[in-house]
Amino acid sequence: MSEDMDDIVENLREPSAWARVVFMLGFSLVLYMVIIPLTLLLTLAQALFSVFTGEDNDNLRHFGASLLAYISQVVRFLTFNSDERPFPFSDFPEDEGEGSVKGESEEAIAQTKHQTQT
Repeated sequence: MSEDMDDIVENLREPSAWARVVFMLGFSLVLYMVIIPLTLLLTLAQALFSVFTGEDNDNLRHFGASLLAYISQVVRFLTFNSDERPFPFSDFPEDEGEGSVKGESEEAIAQTKHQTQT
C-alpha cells in the first residue's frame, strides 16, 4: 500500500503532469468559448451563401475542413490519444484539398451507383 502512495505522491510532484492539466483546461475553454460559436457562425454563413447564391462558398468550406481537423486535434489531446499540443503550439491544420471535403462524398456516391448498376 505504501508503494502505491509513493507512486501517487511522485506523480503529483511531476511538473509535466500539471502542465498537461493546465493545457487541457485551456484547450477545453477554447473549444467551448471560441470554436463552438465559430462553428455556428460558419454554419450560418454557409447557409446564407447557399440560399442567396445557390451554392456553398469554397473558402468557407475549406476553412470548415481545417477547423474540423483542428477540433479533432484538440479532442485527441484532451482524451490522451495524442501528446502533441494543438495550435498555437503546432501548425494549424490545413485543408487537404477538394477530395477531402466534398469530393470524397461525391466519389462514394458515384462508386455506390456504379456498384448497384453492375
